[in-house]
Amino acid sequence: MKPRHHVVVALGHSWGRAHMAHAIAMQLSTNGDRVTLLSNQTLAPQFSAAGVRTRMVRRDMGPLLGLYLDDVFAHDRPDALVLCDYPSNAAVLRRNGLETTALLREGIPVSALDVWDTELTGLEPDVFGGQRPQPAAAAWLEAPVRARKLRPVPILWPRTPGQGHFCYLPESARCARADRRSTLTRLGIAAHDKIVLFCTAKWQHRDYPSGAGRGMAALIPRLVADYVDAAGRDVHLVHVGPRPFDLGEPLGQRYHWVAPVSTAEFDALLTSADVLLSANIAASTVASAMVLEVPALILQNAVTASTVEEAEAAIGTRLSDRLRCRLADELPLYPFALWPIGFRGFLSPVLRGNPYADALTVVEMLDEIGVASALSRLLRDAGARDEEIHRQSLYLKQIRSLPSVGELITAPTTRS
Repeated sequence: MKPRHHVVVALGHSWGRAHMAHAIAMQLSTNGDRVTLLSNQTLAPQFSAAGVRTRMVRRDMGPLLGLYLDDVFAHDRPDALVLCDYPSNAAVLRRNGLETTALLREGIPVSALDVWDTELTGLEPDVFGGQRPQPAAAAWLEAPVRARKLRPVPILWPRTPGQGHFCYLPESARCARADRRSTLTRLGIAAHDKIVLFCTAKWQHRDYPSGAGRGMAALIPRLVADYVDAAGRDVHLVHVGPRPFDLGEPLGQRYHWVAPVSTAEFDALLTSADVLLSANIAASTVASAMVLEVPALILQNAVTASTVEEAEAAIGTRLSDRLRCRLADELPLYPFALWPIGFRGFLSPVLRGNPYADALTVVEMLDEIGVASALSRLLRDAGARDEEIHRQSLYLKQIRSLPSVGELITAPTTRS
């Protein structure tokens, strides 16, 4: 079969989508096809350094972006288009004054990542406690082209065969287990001490316009530090993120900030951790932890409250004095599955009946006994750790039977 030329488009600024775009490009190239990756000026140099043929789209091109896209199609003459993903690319087009169909060309088939399964969720998420419209079937490409939807697992789940679901496990999770002792030595942690790893992305450190969002962004790091402190004097919090948290006491020298590192260095940290603690149930690090047999503990929040008393009424018990003080500084509370933005209602239909959620230990952030118990079990009970890892391995066995994204893109088109 004659090699095809695919243009993979990743104009947004999400690292998660960028990793998926890179994985797609690599898979298609391995299959013998030609790939051009169209990306923004932040991510394009990294794609080029990884050996992917890349075209760079500069920031705020305005109507010139339309002419640039015309040039790409005229000179590259692609046989197929892959959007990573449709909503983020459409947002960039609109910001430059273009219609969302500006990437489409008649006769060129389109595949598009649908990372949240918008037929289940609708397009509008709940953000910072705001109400969202009643979920409705998402109107995708209003154009003479029908998109083949590509749905990554995890966190999605194929409730019906033939709906474009593919196995997506981070490539970083294929590394050999690292030397734990050398990793701990570099961090200044004693060989027999315990590590709780917590990771943040740049978007989780923003100065949000929402006062509630800023409060929630400040609250979770302090709660995490309190829970790690209560787990024992031999337990350390290792935080990988763009900037450190301002925690002070109680952890003191048991808080270790690590700036974003290479894939190999992050793998070494993750494989050396005793527990991955995350407040983002959809984080790619959770899937990596599963593959590397590191128990994952997920914090989330179902409580809406404007006062400490309302929070206590919602959970049905009195909070500790320390937690009451923490909340008093950062109210109001709102539900979240992706801290600090929200997405609790948005993702509920995705997670309902989904083996991914069943494979994880998920606890409410205000459930002090539940969080302490889960941390203690996963840090100190070998049997509980083995049970958690076994549950995660059964889930991974299920999803590895799914096709790869490259196989879906190159397969004959079916309705999805």
